[in-house]
Amino acid sequence: MIRKDSARPVPPKHERTVRLLEIMRTRRLKSPDVAKMLDRSSQTIRMWRCESKIIPDHALTALEVAVAELDKRRADEAKKRA
Repeated sequence: MIRKDSARPVPPKHERTVRLLEIMRTRRLKSPDVAKMLDRSSQTIRMWRCESKIIPDHALTALEVAVAELDKRRADEAKKRA
């Protein structure tokens, strides 16, 4: 989010937004990826990212579970290849 009177980005304020952005950054997920995991629209994810709306706690928990399952699947696939 960028202020109109400044070129510097404004850091997110809500802890759930910070967590969402952290998950997306560390896993290299885009809004459509998260939308698919949560069965939401990409527009909804973008609204959560820019804090037009705050991601609900249950949605963040569901994302964390989905990401953990994805990590486990990737680790299992890597073991099979090794």
